[in-house]
Amino acid sequence: MAALAHKSVAGLSGRARVSSRSRTAARVVCAAGRPTWLPNLTPPAHLDGSLAGDFGFDPLGLGADAGRLKWYTEAEKTNGRWAMAAVAGIMGQELLGVSPEWWNAGAKDYGIPMTPLLAVEFLVRILPRLQQHCQQQDT
Repeated sequence: MAALAHKSVAGLSGRARVSSRSRTAARVVCAAGRPTWLPNLTPPAHLDGSLAGDFGFDPLGLGADAGRLKWYTEAEKTNGRWAMAAVAGIMGQELLGVSPEWWNAGAKDYGIPMTPLLAVEFLVRILPRLQQHCQQQDT
């Protein structure tokens, strides 16, 4: 008769099924305690399964720093919220029959030249980072 026992193999906790076919041979099969994105994969140590949707996928090791992992988690929530708001806006536009349709909005010419838009983008995004880099070089 097969007995169930709790085992820990290579840091993976799970249930082990111990079965015996004869009195001299025993076989132990242990499965991981949680699913991973690729079967039979050992997840990185920093992904312990405590986060929602954690299937051990971090091939670049971006979440190895606990502070950055927390920031990435919050950023993912923020991106999801913006996506939900976008879907609500698209559905509202479709229901109200607003023209132009959302998929054609980028094709409309609003009469604004591209050069000033690129200059503003440079000032808003690139210049502060350049200033921060220069301050770090001075210290």
